[in-house]
Amino acid sequence: MRNDSRPQAPDDLNADALHVLVIPAEHFATEAMPLGGIFQLHQVEALSDAGFRAGVINAGMVSPRYLGRRYRYVPYEVIGRTPVYRRFQRSLRIQRFSSLKQAVRRRRDMGVHLYETYQRNHGTPDVVHAHDVLYAGAIAQEIHERYGMPYVLTEHSSLIMREGLHGPGLDIARECATAASAVTAVSSTLAGELQSQLGLPHVEVDVLPNVLDPSFSSGPLPPRHRSPGIRFLTVGSLDENKDQTTLLRAFARRFASQPDVTLRIGGTGPMRGRLRRISSRLGITRQVEFLGSIERRRVREEMRNASCFVLSSRVETFGVVVIEALSCGLPVVSTRSGGPDDIVQPTNGLLVERGDVGGLADAMERVSANLDDYDPSRLRSECIQCFGPEAFVRRARVLFGRATRSADAGGGALR
Repeated sequence: MRNDSRPQAPDDLNADALHVLVIPAEHFATEAMPLGGIFQLHQVEALSDAGFRAGVINAGMVSPRYLGRRYRYVPYEVIGRTPVYRRFQRSLRIQRFSSLKQAVRRRRDMGVHLYETYQRNHGTPDVVHAHDVLYAGAIAQEIHERYGMPYVLTEHSSLIMREGLHGPGLDIARECATAASAVTAVSSTLAGELQSQLGLPHVEVDVLPNVLDPSFSSGPLPPRHRSPGIRFLTVGSLDENKDQTTLLRAFARRFASQPDVTLRIGGTGPMRGRLRRISSRLGITRQVEFLGSIERRRVREEMRNASCFVLSSRVETFGVVVIEALSCGLPVVSTRSGGPDDIVQPTNGLLVERGDVGGLADAMERVSANLDDYDPSRLRSECIQCFGPEAFVRRARVLFGRATRSADAGGGALR
């Protein structure tokens, strides 16, 4: 629920609650990108529900594809109980051809301006939580240098695992990590990769997983004793990284002769036409349905009507869709692609190697043949225990406490 009223004065807020200012790296819940920053939004909601004060500042660039047309966004609004300040500038060059240092500097300058506006209207935060080691991290570092504000970094980006940090990007990341009170990543695989690339012995990268969207952990669960037909489900961008090609081949290898076994594929992307052609060549078009782009409400419905969720990705820094499926009572078959390695256990599904058609086919057959071993209510409760809002708040409270203690020891933020 959004409220476009004027900013509250500091006196209108709970002065005793820990005050956290969140800096997303991507455009946060704009008209053009309504799901941008969705994971940070869920975290902010969890913090607010737990009694924290939370706010968001969001600085970024507008892609050249919007040249000649307006990029609509609201500079200030309140989402739920959270004040959100945005400022974006147009970029005339595609990001990969722009100077990284220049791009960071522009975002940093906008971010500091937003911070000063936020501080005037809502008081000085106790800690900043920045959601990447480059753009958001550079803003947090500048605020730290100017105002003594402690900050926590959390890395989400798959670029760390696919392309790595190098050149100016690595230099910026090292500076941001060195000045941070804590550095985290959303999975142990990503944390290890970031630790290795930073190469800073004095910086330890902890794990702070994403939080489960509460809307997935309510509502009906699938029946314990399911109908004879088996319905596999996958949801994600149709691209090379998600590797639905391997999934289609695995499905065809094991289930092409079983018409009561189906595969539903949610999402759209550059591989859609090719995947349809592969499905046709494999002779499974009557068993495979491409759902196209589906809203989150529809994702929940699909999960609640499925038998098993399958993720065939090459790289996943976390895999939010995996915890969403588990919270809907589905067992999961996933590749060992990073984030899912922390989530999928023998009690809730199976892991297989990336690109392994035979291994994926075997795992899908094994899970589907033993669905009664996966109690939906247990899958949900264990998922909430590990990744629900209370679990996130518990972990975040430790990190924010570490940051505020370090600020107190160093004299605190300038107010």
